[in-house]
Amino acid sequence: MGKYVFSVSERYAIWVVHAEKCYICKKLVEFDRMQVDHVIPEALLDKPLQLKLVLSELGRPKDFRVNSFDNWLPSCQSCNAFKNNTIFESSPLIQLILQRAAEKSEAARLFAETTITKQRVSKAIGTLKMALEQDIFNEETLSAIEPLIDLHLTHREITARNEPIVLAPLFQILSQDSHIVIVKGPYGIGGRPSSPSPHSGWDCPNCGTSGAWNGTRCVICGHMDDD
Repeated sequence: MGKYVFSVSERYAIWVVHAEKCYICKKLVEFDRMQVDHVIPEALLDKPLQLKLVLSELGRPKDFRVNSFDNWLPSCQSCNAFKNNTIFESSPLIQLILQRAAEKSEAARLFAETTITKQRVSKAIGTLKMALEQDIFNEETLSAIEPLIDLHLTHREITARNEPIVLAPLFQILSQDSHIVIVKGPYGIGGRPSSPSPHSGWDCPNCGTSGAWNGTRCVICGHMDDD
């Protein structure tokens, strides 16, 4: 059986509802580097008799779906590679992990559906995917993903609210309110107006974005402008 192909909305929902952390090492994981792990390995779908036994040993119902939010958790690349297709033995810890996944599965499903049904958020998800793939964060990108950031801040887990929103290693949205968004880019931390169309005076003459400024430095491309 072929591997399940996650939509961007599904990946994003899994990342958000599980506090943006790898469930194994508990460290924050960047959205673009996060991998979705099947707690009960997807490979067992090709081994129905073994899957039935594992579900029984782990106390899961017979109709438990391996490809569902009940079994999907965010993982960093190294932990996911190390775990691979390991079948966990029944233990209080594994029971707790599966229980918490089940408790958050409905929230994750609804969140994924919300990002699809809300047109502006759905568009923002698509823009974010393209920006991460091409490593391009310009004015258009920042403006387009603002609806997604607003939704993110509304649904963010309490334990993650004091942490930056780490979309990619070199791009983090540290905070945002009705006046200003604070961005960490390759060249430091800076700010820009929250307005989707800031005054042209915020535009960087080098890269053409109004991404964010730290004094006279554009934190997106590093250009210095003292005019």
